[in-house]
Amino acid sequence: MLSKNKIFIDINSKDRKSGTDGNFVYHLDIPNDRRFDHVCLVGATIPKSYYLIPAGGNTFILREDAKEVVIEVPVGNYNRRNFSSVVKGLLNANSPNNWKYDITYPSSLQPDTGKFTYLCTSSPDTSALIMPARSESHLFEQFGFDAGSTNVFSSNKLESRNVVKFSGNDSVFVRSNICMNGSDNVLHGINAVFTESFPNVWRSQDIRKCYQSQALEMLHSL
Repeated sequence: MLSKNKIFIDINSKDRKSGTDGNFVYHLDIPNDRRFDHVCLVGATIPKSYYLIPAGGNTFILREDAKEVVIEVPVGNYNRRNFSSVVKGLLNANSPNNWKYDITYPSSLQPDTGKFTYLCTSSPDTSALIMPARSESHLFEQFGFDAGSTNVFSSNKLESRNVVKFSGNDSVFVRSNICMNGSDNVLHGINAVFTESFPNVWRSQDIRKCYQSQALEMLHSL
């Protein structure tokens, strides 16, 4: 429940005292005669400028026989079609034994399983795709495998274990050290699944959940 004794403050990262657009310090100008013990977010607009596959989280390993090569997927945003095309080219270009690879996805006339099928026409079933650990990246989600798994071709074929995922960061969390929200400083989470890349993730004034506040005179980071 919102108090009648309230103040609305517009915070823009470009007016920050220090920091970056995503992690900054901002000064709240609260009148000296006003005291508050709760804070809530009533609206937010956040550019969805982050990539599905970021730098530092964009590598996997191709193993052929006893040979292994680390392959780097270019940083950027992807869908099923361009991801399979790019990874197919990377596998063929980096194959230690010059084996030939292909990646298919069910056509519009087939049942949609949500999974890739990886083909290696030259492999004697000793080829494998090794996924990064969850702590390193989420690239395994685009391939459709488990984190940290080794996935071996059988009869020159390998199917994704899981449905492939091309929606990164399902929620954008607004954090602030001005609130005490149990064990973390999350002021609010905003659903970003249905927002295309590069527009704004936004929520209007239906965000009304309040949290106990620390002293509002302090500088805080959002």
